[in-house]
Amino acid sequence: MTGRLRDRRAVWAPSCMVAVVTPTRPALCQLPNPFDCCNHTDRGGTPRCLGAARRLGPWWSLCAAIVMSACETPGPADAHAQPAVRPAPPAAHPPRTAEPAPPPAGRSSLGPSPGPGQAPAPRAPSTAAPCPAAPEGMACVPGASFVMGVDADAHVCDQPGNNHDRAPTTTPAHRVEVSTFFMDLTEVTNGAYQACVAARDCPRDGPRYRDFSAPTQAITGVSWFSARAFCRAQGKRLPTEAEWELAARGSDERPYPWGDAGPTTCWMAIVPGVTGACAEHRGTWEVGVTAEGASAFGALDMAGNVWEWVDDGFDAYPTSDVTDPRSPILPGGRGVLRGGSWDYSPQSAKTTYRLPYLRRSGHVSVGMRCARDANDDGG
Repeated sequence: MTGRLRDRRAVWAPSCMVAVVTPTRPALCQLPNPFDCCNHTDRGGTPRCLGAARRLGPWWSLCAAIVMSACETPGPADAHAQPAVRPAPPAAHPPRTAEPAPPPAGRSSLGPSPGPGQAPAPRAPSTAAPCPAAPEGMACVPGASFVMGVDADAHVCDQPGNNHDRAPTTTPAHRVEVSTFFMDLTEVTNGAYQACVAARDCPRDGPRYRDFSAPTQAITGVSWFSARAFCRAQGKRLPTEAEWELAARGSDERPYPWGDAGPTTCWMAIVPGVTGACAEHRGTWEVGVTAEGASAFGALDMAGNVWEWVDDGFDAYPTSDVTDPRSPILPGGRGVLRGGSWDYSPQSAKTTYRLPYLRRSGHVSVGMRCARDANDDGG
């Protein structure tokens, strides 16, 4: 037995034994990370954790099966894992357009609306400060007070697909006051980033595969440093984590940018398990197609397509009210990704979901969008 194989067994054993001997489902939902690798599948549709277990022997296959069935939906995938295989190419490439622009409200650039009743109408925020006119391509998010995170006492394990909300990264719920700011309507595209590289304002970075490199597709494979450099070159910055959650969640504290129900079509979110033309391949899609999933402020792609870097370092949430919070990134510390992506569980598209990630790491599902202070003239 190799040392690597012994290490794998040592890691799997504690979680698996807990799953075997623990009779109650809520306790299983609070396991630290036994479900992580089950969010990804190989080309044959087999969860990677189950495939790995089969290679380790029948006992580990049984353990993996028990762990996978403990909660109805797996939690976040390992933040540091790189894709084991190249993602399958799309059945059809995304449409190429000169400039990505948000489609008209209620319509998709890929086809007709999925129909009435499938996408809740955006709700107006309950409290808002005056909002100035937003720059082109950006939305004004009026300053507001809202509840960030989720309550640890919420019985989310009893609700299908919500077990990830008990993770300590999303608790406790706390009230945050955020000042008015501007947020990009869509994620940054390959075309925009490569123009920044050509101008020598951004480091060479970007998608690893040709299927992800269309000019109007969301940029992927960028580190936190590359994302920050791009935003600065545009006279902008990365949004804080609190700003990102307000832009996605609204002051009415919706679970998803569009409302209470999870995504059902790719016109709401580019995530696994949805229907629609843009769900026909595994990978990113052109930005701005999720017209049915717009946030209360008109921002698109806040759920799915690619993870988005925020400016903050990863840290535990405070237990008291805060105003315009910013968590500094310590040397060697991790950053935070928000919004879920095309290759993660649909539950990661929740507005409260946060994923710690190494700042120097890029990934085929990691991108960005930029923000700007409302009192910044952009000069």
